[in-house]
Amino acid sequence: MQFPALLTRQHRETLRQEVVGATRERMLREICEALAAVSARTPLLLVLEDLHWGDSSTLDLISALARHRAPARIMLLATYRPSEVAGPAYRWIRSSAIWWRAT
Repeated sequence: MQFPALLTRQHRETLRQEVVGATRERMLREICEALAAVSARTPLLLVLEDLHWGDSSTLDLISALARHRAPARIMLLATYRPSEVAGPAYRWIRSSAIWWRAT
């Protein structure tokens, strides 16, 4: 909830009850489903810049999109600086089946 002041107390409580128990896996599944629904109407281009600074949540989303089985017209364009890749991003990029480096 980014702007709780924009909601009434009742709406905040309803929202709070809806998200109780929302797991990381559920959120990833729901964002994949939402993006697939959007792309059903028109192709979707997702651009992620500076992936070398990506956190584990960002990397989990990319992985979930790659594994998602529903038909979707989504293209993911991600950039990173090989010289600056470290931490979770480094391990993910090096181990990823979709790793590709332009020369």
